[in-house]
Amino acid sequence: MQEIKALTVEVLPYSELVRVGTLLFEEFPSTVVYKSKDGFPIVREWLDCSDDGKTDRYYFFKTNNYLLLNFINGEISHRQLMLNPVDGFGFFVDNGGEEDKVVIANKTEFPDDYLPRYDVYADRENIVDYEKILKEFNREKLSSTNINDYIHKAVSYESNSETFNLHLLAGEGVKYGTIDTDLLGVAITEFDKVYREIAYDTYLGKNRGKISSKTDKHREVIQFAKTEVFHNAAASYSIFLRPKFSQPSFFDKSSTTEAIAEKIFMLFNESISKENNIEVFQILSDYSISSYIDFLDEIIKRDLKLDIGWLKPQTGTHYKSNFSLLRADRAKNKITDLSFTDSDQFDVNGRFTALNCNTGHFNFESTKNELFSGYFDNRIEDSIVRLNFRDLYKIHIERKIEKKPGIRDPKIEDTLMSHFMIEE
Repeated sequence: MQEIKALTVEVLPYSELVRVGTLLFEEFPSTVVYKSKDGFPIVREWLDCSDDGKTDRYYFFKTNNYLLLNFINGEISHRQLMLNPVDGFGFFVDNGGEEDKVVIANKTEFPDDYLPRYDVYADRENIVDYEKILKEFNREKLSSTNINDYIHKAVSYESNSETFNLHLLAGEGVKYGTIDTDLLGVAITEFDKVYREIAYDTYLGKNRGKISSKTDKHREVIQFAKTEVFHNAAASYSIFLRPKFSQPSFFDKSSTTEAIAEKIFMLFNESISKENNIEVFQILSDYSISSYIDFLDEIIKRDLKLDIGWLKPQTGTHYKSNFSLLRADRAKNKITDLSFTDSDQFDVNGRFTALNCNTGHFNFESTKNELFSGYFDNRIEDSIVRLNFRDLYKIHIERKIEKKPGIRDPKIEDTLMSHFMIEE
């Protein structure tokens, strides 16, 4: 047998295993499925034996219903099943001496000689206890929950990473297991924009200003604002993303990426709620709100039905939200309703730098080098022809200020109400 250099533990940590059935039989039961005390399937693979035949080497690993049934149904290979234990590792057990020798099996250092070929898939006819295993771990047990939630949980535990799930249920270009490329690109890109801007808010605060990825000023922050697609599933079409980098907090067991996810789902759920909750809009920048409006626009334009979830396998923390045409429209209207207007009026001394007799538009530079631009009030528009660019004027302006969520700079409309030449 190959020598395995790895950490040795005293006993196999899977206690009170109950044998469910044999998966594969090659002269003897080579692949056997057990059930752990907490209900997970535990798979035992025979790998090797000593030259004298007295010691057998087995590989034990914890999987889940989803992966096990996918293997049984030929959707993933035997190799994929073995290399994806939900804990991230399994155990080599040498059985035959006075005491079993148990060694932690890291999937990244798994001896290739012990793995099936890439093209080895299960054949139902060769599964010995198919009915027993199916009865114990079948998909019927998922009827009380959303199957996609279960897939999300399985993928997240398998990857051992915080995971976002974009589940596109309906819309033009969405079918079971397939999706139009342009729609997939838009869905990922628009969601990633929301994630990125809220990540910048989380690290730098809502008054951070615009962040450019082309500069080195915030390089470290920018890397923590990136996501990557690492899995997809046919249900109708489901995409799984995760942060490319995660940074633990020094003060508690959370992470900055968890804080980002919390803000994202606070934004999603408060905006689509019928309740008049606006707190979340007060802690996010206009850049974040703008990216969210773009996201909503795509849902409305494409009439999408979309579920979005986030799961942290280490703690089981789970956020979820769902969108439809009507919900996205409601969210956008709620944001629009947060617009406000203000007004002001003041006098300014200076000179005109541009005048348009046809449109009534003016440009004006004050004696303090301030620039003003706007339109004459229609009641004095005829006086434009008597003005010049040489003399000093005192003008009276009425200003209307409109601030819309998602737009950083307010819209300013200046109306010139009166003017007179400054003389000695």
